[in-house]
Amino acid sequence: MGKYIFSEENKNKILKLFDDGVFIKHICLLIGVSRQPVTDLILQTGRVIKKLKGSNHPSWKGGTGLKHGYMTIYQPEHHRASSIKRTYEHILLLEKYIGRSITKEERIHHIDFVRNNNKLDNLFLCESDSKHKAIQQQYNEIVCMLIKKKIIKFTNGKYFIDYCGKASING
Repeated sequence: MGKYIFSEENKNKILKLFDDGVFIKHICLLIGVSRQPVTDLILQTGRVIKKLKGSNHPSWKGGTGLKHGYMTIYQPEHHRASSIKRTYEHILLLEKYIGRSITKEERIHHIDFVRNNNKLDNLFLCESDSKHKAIQQQYNEIVCMLIKKKIIKFTNGKYFIDYCGKASING
């Protein structure tokens, strides 16, 4: 692929926008070209492109996010922080509540199985992964029993509760 050639007018426009603090992403949208030629032009002129991180980044959303359905919070110094410096919110909340760090062996069970419901009354601290799996297995057994007793039914691709012979579809 050859180098992208800008008109003098576009070169000046790009460099002025960059010098005025406009993000490269936005310059590309205004000019209608991809990122690489704009970046190349800026670097060829001796300008420095700063790597923006954290609250200085234009996509910063306050340090919160979702991973596998669990809320995460930017906590770079936390002992359980991920490679991108985030920690699961339920760990932080329960640690604050119990006044100590949660060990790597311990697991937190979401009682209602809603991963982003981090209310303290929905969190249960399990001493090990096996204890957590036992709780989940108990839940599965109860659901199976309710299906066998025809309290929970499955019709047309959906589960529903049959209240005394009166069907109620949830969700």
